[in-house]
Amino acid sequence: MNTIAHFLINLFIIGTIYPIGLKEVIIVLVASTIIDIDHIFTYFSAKHPNKKMFHSAKIRTKFHELYGIIFFSIIAGLLVILGVSKMIVQLIFLSYLLHIFVDFLFVHSRPMYPFDKTEISFDLFKFKRRVWLEIAICIYLGGVLCLILLN
Repeated sequence: MNTIAHFLINLFIIGTIYPIGLKEVIIVLVASTIIDIDHIFTYFSAKHPNKKMFHSAKIRTKFHELYGIIFFSIIAGLLVILGVSKMIVQLIFLSYLLHIFVDFLFVHSRPMYPFDKTEISFDLFKFKRRVWLEIAICIYLGGVLCLILLN
């Protein structure tokens, strides 16, 4: 899934659970997309980078899978201990988990990496259809977001 689609999907789902203002939108934006920073480093360190790499499990670091879930769980716990608003912590952690879940549904994942490098995928959509789905999601949910912000 592309970064914009991750943000819009997460914002749509989280917006049905929590009251959303500008501060919450920014939190969801950052928390939904920061996890994909590992793609950039892996892509540019590859010997033969190509566009399809961005849609495979090989571009992800261990923090995009099991380590990431453990790491973000610890960070979320520390934030709560340090007195950060529980709602903010929930927004951050839920944005991260939704990102992982959407990736798990639509792209190849290695959920137990680095302990097991087996790739799994539900293959709900092949690559070209998934690209069109991502475009449709961005247009539809982006339009919904614009309508909400204009009202």
